Amino acid sequence: MIIIEFDIEKKVFNQFQKVKQMYELLRLLFSDFIGEINTKSSRINRIWVKKSILFIGLRMTEAYEINKNNSIQTI
Repeated sequence: MIIIEFDIEKKVFNQFQKVKQMYELLRLLFSDFIGEINTKSSRINRIWVKKSILFIGLRMTEAYEINKNNSIQTI
């Protein structure tokens, strides 16, 4: 019985972590949407491509983030 309860708690915790990561990635994806919508900067465009990849990554089991160097890494 203890094993089952621990397993359920672990699954709930994992689901909570996934929701938290999804929220964080969505917040990152749309954080500067209004400011970037009319820009032509190639740096901004590269960041948006990376943010789009992050959004696609939401459907995968691995979690991703944009690090300080604006590159994607698995967390």
